[in-house]
Amino acid sequence: MGFFGKTHSLQELERRQKGVLATIIKDWQLYVLLLPMVAFFFLWRYLPMGGILVAFKRYKVTEGVMGSEFAGFYYFRELFFGAGSGEFWRAFRNTFMLNIYGLLFAFPVPIILALLFSEIRSVVYRTAAQTLSYMPNFISEVIITTLIILITSNSHGSVGLVTRVLQALGLISEQTKLMFEPAYFRSVYIVSDIWIKAGYGSIVYFAAIMGIPPATTRPPEWTAPQSWTRSAM
Repeated sequence: MGFFGKTHSLQELERRQKGVLATIIKDWQLYVLLLPMVAFFFLWRYLPMGGILVAFKRYKVTEGVMGSEFAGFYYFRELFFGAGSGEFWRAFRNTFMLNIYGLLFAFPVPIILALLFSEIRSVVYRTAAQTLSYMPNFISEVIITTLIILITSNSHGSVGLVTRVLQALGLISEQTKLMFEPAYFRSVYIVSDIWIKAGYGSIVYFAAIMGIPPATTRPPEWTAPQSWTRSAM
């Protein structure tokens, strides 16, 4: 019984393997299309995981990752509670606050911008406005950063155009320079992020809005059934 049972199991396994192989051969085009995604995750998601080992070792270039001495959580303790932990927690707090400000102020702007674009009736004017709003996203970050520095303070450290306007409106004092005041860094960062990404981010919302079919007919008015009228009489 045992011998025949094992033979039957082997035959069943071979049959299933042939069935899987036949399915792969039949739909080989789909598996070929799948190869780039598999290669992407293998090269840029799976292989880099080996670098995580460096965080748990006293890494030495001459000994390599696997040959270096295992350090456990030593560097994590130093990072969180060591002598330089204050800088880490300050960087963590700044990153957290920038993300919160981004959700509160930067996230709604593309939606509002898409709504405004959808209300423009002139196709030429709307295309021009959308192109101007998309443009900062395709400009090099070096150029964008240079522009931000120029409109806040020039290369000689004097006051820039935006700073002058804010001083004229009384929003900041005359001694304030936006690029040299840590208190204004988050505001400058969020505003510049909105300027760069809002137009490009509105593409998806604008497409969704334009995909909504307009209401061309009024819904029929509701009338009471005749049975209700007869019962009331």
